[in-house]
Amino acid sequence: MDNLPEEVQGYINRIESELYDQKQDGLAARAFFVSALGAAMLFLDYKGGLGAPTILSTAAAMFLLVWPWLYYWYQWKKNAEEHLPSDIVDRPCGPTDEGIRQEWEINYLAYSRGAARRSAERNASPQ
Repeated sequence: MDNLPEEVQGYINRIESELYDQKQDGLAARAFFVSALGAAMLFLDYKGGLGAPTILSTAAAMFLLVWPWLYYWYQWKKNAEEHLPSDIVDRPCGPTDEGIRQEWEINYLAYSRGAARRSAERNASPQ
């Protein structure tokens, strides 16, 4: 990827970051949903909405309440390691430097595209 132009590298970095964010957002949404389902089951179990409370129903509700967050924690670490591996020694800069450079590249691209668009609009408008 080092032989690609900087604009392309920045674009690829931005896409990879967006993919990482989507994975993490999806994990969090699923964890909240399953945990809320477990909380609802626990509440109904407590109020007797599911019949007589049993140890099995309470344990199942507690499992649904806690397990998604343990799974989320595991997958979060796995996705983070996949996105920015910690075992790469010959990396020219750290993750913080990479993030700063990526933000600068995105801002530069947005500014240059906006300037080109404004210039094209000025040239197209009759005077």
